[in-house]
Amino acid sequence: FASSLPFASVSDWFLSTTVPLAVLALPVLHLSGVWPNPVLYLTPTQGPLLLFAAAFDEVTLAPWQLIYAVVYPLVCAMLLYRLAH
Repeated sequence: FASSLPFASVSDWFLSTTVPLAVLALPVLHLSGVWPNPVLYLTPTQGPLLLFAAAFDEVTLAPWQLIYAVVYPLVCAMLLYRLAH
């Protein structure tokens, strides 16, 4: 919240943070075509983002991408759960 201090309203703050957040969210760079690198498929949020894009007809998913989008985030969550216990 320290980054919000120079702004007069919440909407000004949201508008100014859109670009830095997009840069920090690497799967967005892959989806937009800025950095189409297969390494980004290691990020657990890549799959749900692909499903989101497919829901709005932005991309057409291959069968392996559909399986990846559903299974990989669940596997990552399960591994993190086991690591936490």
